[in-house]
Amino acid sequence: MKKILSTLLLATLVLSVVAVAGVVPVHAAFEGQLKTSAEAQGNKIYLNQSIEIRVVDNDLNLNVSDFDSASITIDLLDANGEVNETIPAYLNETFPNSGEFVGYLIVNSSVDMETHTENIRDTATNITISVLPGTGTYNATVFNSSFVKEGWTFVITYPEAGSTPKSVTLTYAPSYDPTSADISLDRSGDPIVYPFDHASIKMTVKDYDLNKDPTARDRPQIRINMTDYSNLLINDSAVLEFVETGINTGIFECTIEYNNATTDSSNLILELENPGTGVPIEILYNDSKNNPSVFIQFAKFTRALDVPSTFTTSGDLLIRIQDNNENVRSWAPDYITGFVNVSVGGDYEVILGGNFTETGADTGIFEYTLRVTIGDHEINSTKLEFNAASFSETVNVLYKDSAGNTLASTQTKLSTTAASLTSDKTIYKPTETVTLTLTAPDLNVDTGYNIYPISVSTNQLIKEIQADLDNVKVGNFSVKVNDDYANATGGLTLNFVEDGTNTGIFKASLPLDKVKTTSGEDLSDGDTVKVIWYDLINNEESSVTLTIGVPASEVSMDRSVYPAPKDGDVKIKITVYDPDEGSSSTVDTLSDAINITVYYANGTMVPTLTELKDLTETGPASYTFTYTYTLQSTTTTQSPALIGGTIKVMYSDPSANKLVNATATISNTDASITANVTSATAGTAIKFTINDPDANRDGTTAEDLDATVEYTPAGAKSATTTTWTFKETDKSTGVFEYTITLQKDFKVEPGTTIKVTHVDTTPSFVTNQMASYTNQSYSCTVSVPSYTGSITTDKDEYGPFTKITIRVTDPDLNTDITAKDPVDISYKKSGVVGTFTVTLTETGVNTGVFEGTVDTTEDDIGRSIQFFYLDNKDASGNSVYVSKTVTVAAKTGSIEFDKSYYNVGDLATITIKDNDMNSVSTTRQQINVVVTSTSDPIGTTVVATETDVNTGVFTVTIQISSSPAEAGKIYAKVGDTLYAEYEDTYPSTYTSANKTAQVVKTSAVVGVPVERPVPASEQKFVDPNTGAEKTEGKVNEAIGLQATVKNVDAVSKTFTAIFKVKDSAGVTIFISWITGTLAPGQELTPGVSWTPSAAGTYTVEVLVVKTLAEPTPYSDIQTKALTVT
Repeated sequence: MKKILSTLLLATLVLSVVAVAGVVPVHAAFEGQLKTSAEAQGNKIYLNQSIEIRVVDNDLNLNVSDFDSASITIDLLDANGEVNETIPAYLNETFPNSGEFVGYLIVNSSVDMETHTENIRDTATNITISVLPGTGTYNATVFNSSFVKEGWTFVITYPEAGSTPKSVTLTYAPSYDPTSADISLDRSGDPIVYPFDHASIKMTVKDYDLNKDPTARDRPQIRINMTDYSNLLINDSAVLEFVETGINTGIFECTIEYNNATTDSSNLILELENPGTGVPIEILYNDSKNNPSVFIQFAKFTRALDVPSTFTTSGDLLIRIQDNNENVRSWAPDYITGFVNVSVGGDYEVILGGNFTETGADTGIFEYTLRVTIGDHEINSTKLEFNAASFSETVNVLYKDSAGNTLASTQTKLSTTAASLTSDKTIYKPTETVTLTLTAPDLNVDTGYNIYPISVSTNQLIKEIQADLDNVKVGNFSVKVNDDYANATGGLTLNFVEDGTNTGIFKASLPLDKVKTTSGEDLSDGDTVKVIWYDLINNEESSVTLTIGVPASEVSMDRSVYPAPKDGDVKIKITVYDPDEGSSSTVDTLSDAINITVYYANGTMVPTLTELKDLTETGPASYTFTYTYTLQSTTTTQSPALIGGTIKVMYSDPSANKLVNATATISNTDASITANVTSATAGTAIKFTINDPDANRDGTTAEDLDATVEYTPAGAKSATTTTWTFKETDKSTGVFEYTITLQKDFKVEPGTTIKVTHVDTTPSFVTNQMASYTNQSYSCTVSVPSYTGSITTDKDEYGPFTKITIRVTDPDLNTDITAKDPVDISYKKSGVVGTFTVTLTETGVNTGVFEGTVDTTEDDIGRSIQFFYLDNKDASGNSVYVSKTVTVAAKTGSIEFDKSYYNVGDLATITIKDNDMNSVSTTRQQINVVVTSTSDPIGTTVVATETDVNTGVFTVTIQISSSPAEAGKIYAKVGDTLYAEYEDTYPSTYTSANKTAQVVKTSAVVGVPVERPVPASEQKFVDPNTGAEKTEGKVNEAIGLQATVKNVDAVSKTFTAIFKVKDSAGVTIFISWITGTLAPGQELTPGVSWTPSAAGTYTVEVLVVKTLAEPTPYSDIQTKALTVT
């Protein structure tokens, strides 16, 4: 297969090869890489599994238009670590000019492999090698499984020219035997519960030896057994396809379907006949000698059917089912297998389960919205229809299974709202059109525009004209004139049209010239017209009564109070409504129609302020006329005498034969000024607000208002003034605003204030008795505080050739919030003349925090470096220098194990503390650590990583192994000493004259020490000549003193056994010792000879120590009494 794929790939690349033909690459030295696909499975290789070997090395890419090859060796090591066979092999380039080379290693139960090209190399050892350099195929090295034993290792080495050889060690195992821990299901819990009847189970299994092809997703067939543990006779099995979750993962997924109510002839669905609920159900993975399994339980879940207690025609009917029995897939939304019946009156709807969608994966909640409308009952129309007979009836909802059995039921009702009718006016001319508004939520039966037409035939009375929807009468429309039904002699049509989507509000136009009296006469002044809507859904009437006639004329001004025109003209908008005027199709003008007069507070008319003015219609046939009068600011009107005066507008209504007038007063009010904050920092939006109704001189537009601002510009020493133009928030509000963003569009020196002053020229305390106005000033102040700056560094002490990160925190220096501000600070070094400058950059556009770096050198060792800058204004407004001093030193780091003793198999954590090696404070750095042991003096190199950024503490963990062939571990035996060392580039001895690095070491012992490793026991007395045991001694006759000693430690022990004899007074009268060496588990019976010189009772003590020079106790003191006669 791989050869075929590579051949296709070669054919695909023909065109691109032509494009680069003749180009000879110039190679730079490239550090090659060696990797295998076994990394994902812990560097194990299993029987019949293809392990991809990949070398990446551009130095081997010699021919850009053809396939190159790479040479490797494969050493097969037995369980003792002895090289059993060394095999040369080739890796072929994946495609020309790629610099990537691939081959495969296989332990196969047969040397016959159809998917690879091999040449038999040695039939005696059953090793097969393909040697096809430069052909473009991927070579495979195949070992017969009868030759390779479990636990043997393959060491794959790429002997890269000019560099350290790269190697990877793989350990052979015939199979990977999953355990229960390698199996997971799509659901969790204790117990793991699935629906009783049917469901899908997604099983995920880690089974590395099924990962046969590292270039594709494998698809093994595995038998799965399901068994009811409460009755083992209830079981079933099926062979199912597992699919690898990705290329070369060794993790496989399978969707297991079960149905306990059917029989599956295809044997792809598991069925258990009448299994138990709440009992263990085993799912067994039948593809390893372990046959691991997991347990689930079946449950029959309670079902619930939920609908709202009421619903409307516009809201439709939401049906919600809670049924975890139908939650068959936890990873995707499901649907129910049953159905739902909804009935009301003669309507009957069946909603199939496929229409109910689970609200989300694994919720067990299914929803469907049934459309609700008005119309004739139509069974199974996918909508619930109501008619006159069923509007008030109960709606029944039933949830049933596929066999029609009811699982749950509930009821609900349609909620209705009576309609209401209104008109746009109450008085109309006989020829006007009435705008009717019908608010009828029940008629909003869909989300579009609903229309209800009303049609009256010629000479028909407008009496109970029906409006219907889908043959259902929903309302009657009637019109009465003077309490009798009106006549439509020429016919009448109007449409109630919804004024928007889904509003339930309907508009219709009723032309009064189409409405006649009962006898067919036109409407005339004084007639009463009653428009009626009878709601047939709710059986309620709503009506509106209109009067036919001419409404009285009206005159008004846009305000009831106006300011005095002290500082400018005041605009007064006058509006006249006269239904007798302006009925033409053009814009009309009424000449000299209004009289405008201004009066003092005492009622005296102001000379020259009486005028006749024309009125202009706002639009054709609008009957509304306007004029804007300007009360000019003149010598006369600028006097306080106008305060309390009035403005009177008169209009002559010819039809009513009377004057219509409107009056407004002239008054002065106080102003105010505020701000949204009292103190602000850079980036703060400050809104100043002036409330001055007297400045609202024109109600038809938003006006401007100037105010004076006093402030100190950024960097300036003294304050200045400017003018801001405030803008009225809207027309005729009298509220004016001005907003700034501090240090963006308005830059202010910290430690100062912003003072805004508004001069009110018409304050309220000025009266019409005063000769002139007196100004009143209002001010608002916002402080811009200054802050005390600070300098910090990421550390207090640094090594040579590292970066010092300096941080200045000073919001006062954040003078532009739209950019990252630069700040220069100074620094000096002890023993060095002069100062230096470093530029710090703001960390963001509006942070007030500035950072920069300074590199240390070997000349800085032993020096102090002081950073400083002048804070022009601290929080108290004082000018002070802020500084920070650091030191530069080369210090020898330390390295240590986390324990003094370890057992084989333990994890040893190595910690290095070396501030000099923390050269970059923003990243976690690494140090190479060499770990060796007595049994493995070459050892291995591991990488210690900084525990966090800028800590100077580095850790790494390594496992102590009993095998020398386990990569990444340290081989050691009990009794060995472990060593860890690293090269400190900048030890304490480092100077510009002495740049020698220092190796820093530490050690620990393998084998936890036994407190009493050589205990003494079985103390006895013997005849020195025969060895026969004795119970007492004789004066002047030698007796042997013996004890048994045993080495209970895991390492050999050299010992000294000391024998003491004490008399009855406890005085030592004899001492002797013997030394020896015991292997682990070995025991000896050392002894000495003693000749007593006097009769008596003696005590013989035995103590085992390390040596007389180092008397560490190896045993407890053993004593035994001896009687001498």
